[in-house]
Amino acid sequence: MNKYRIYLFLQILVVILVIAAFKLIDSKRVAAIVNAILFFTSSLYVIFKELKIPKSLSFWGACLFIIFGILPVVLLRILHWDSDFNSIQVFGGFTGADLHRISNYPFVFLLLCFFIDSYRLDLLLKREKKIKTEENITGSKKDSIN
Repeated sequence: MNKYRIYLFLQILVVILVIAAFKLIDSKRVAAIVNAILFFTSSLYVIFKELKIPKSLSFWGACLFIIFGILPVVLLRILHWDSDFNSIQVFGGFTGADLHRISNYPFVFLLLCFFIDSYRLDLLLKREKKIKTEENITGSKKDSIN
């Protein structure tokens, strides 16, 4: 299994934990902070693992998800801790719930980045395998000639 599929599995696990947190933790505010930490740490994990790979879409997808998906919602929750999140008005009429809904798009983009990077890695590995096979065949022919 390539690392991008592992990242995808990690995010699916985070989503399952997020759902469980909202069901198991009585305080929705505390559950929201726990969930933000889960999303933040899983995204940071991807960023640190992909730091050395400048062409990795997953790196940039995780950065965008943190900046445009996680931070705005978390900051809004913290700044309006005592208010009902769904009734908070921000950015010209958007509610906290609207902002949360919009934050799903960077998350979906991150998942798409995992799929694309996984596909690119699979192509690269197939290409390398084909080259090695051709080298082995060519090398065998040279050995039989000598």
